[in-house]
Amino acid sequence: VRVIAPDLPGFGQSDLWQRPADWPSYVAFLDRFIPAMGLTRFHLGVHDWGGPIGLLWAIRHPDAIASLFITDTAFFPDFTWEFGAAIREPGRGEHLVERLQDWETFARGQRRICPGASEEALRSWHGAFSSLERCHAHLELYRSPNLFAGTEGKLAALGVPITVVWGGADPFVPPVWAQRFQQDIPHAQVHIVEGAGHFLQQDAPQEVGRLLAEHLARSGVQP
Repeated sequence: VRVIAPDLPGFGQSDLWQRPADWPSYVAFLDRFIPAMGLTRFHLGVHDWGGPIGLLWAIRHPDAIASLFITDTAFFPDFTWEFGAAIREPGRGEHLVERLQDWETFARGQRRICPGASEEALRSWHGAFSSLERCHAHLELYRSPNLFAGTEGKLAALGVPITVVWGGADPFVPPVWAQRFQQDIPHAQVHIVEGAGHFLQQDAPQEVGRLLAEHLARSGVQP
């Protein structure tokens, strides 16, 4: 099995491109990245920001998607998030994201959210906010217009195996949104991992790994 786990531009260790850093630009990045990797049909896993970006790409390229594994993300025109609303406020948003440049401030906040995250993981995550330019690019993404109107039913229409796995204690995207995926995709299998937070791959790696292996087996992938 070949696994590709890219850092999107400006995240982790990837270079930051010329802006705008908005939803259409990130989806367009996948238009270039996926052919460059020689991918024609594949199993797509998405989490957090990767959800809107990857799922928008998926519904526009249905023949490329063999299955979907979705964790703690949103793909709904009515999705709301208290921090997201705050970060869109002029001035306040700049203050909130610019504070994340400081490693200790970032790490302290992330350790409260994900106590089990390793130093290596935190350093990688901090790459997304490690410069003023990167902070402002993320602010631009947060403020990018919602593109999800009219997407209802399109994931289900892909007709591929879909598994949704969620942290039961996710403070950012609560499990109610996992149930929304279930409503929109009746054939999806939905699993709530109790006690896990937003970064459930860090909080419950064995359980997430087991569910992913089951999903791939159900999707016809040989071990």
